[in-house]
Amino acid sequence: MCVMDNFTERLLEALKSKPGLSRDRLAAAMGVECDESFRASLSAAYDADLIHKVHDKYYPGSLKSY
Repeated sequence: MCVMDNFTERLLEALKSKPGLSRDRLAAAMGVECDESFRASLSAAYDADLIHKVHDKYYPGSLKSY
């Protein structure tokens, strides 16, 4: 669980500093490889309403937060 918490913290930090990143650029900003585990973790964060996606770009928070 610590790995997921660390991933979530790094994900939110990256998106707060640069919102609107594509999946590939987000992985590069976080310093991780854009592989299947990254996509699964990104989907889990999306399902938890920690991030949202518009036109294949990711933003912090839920879409409802606007």
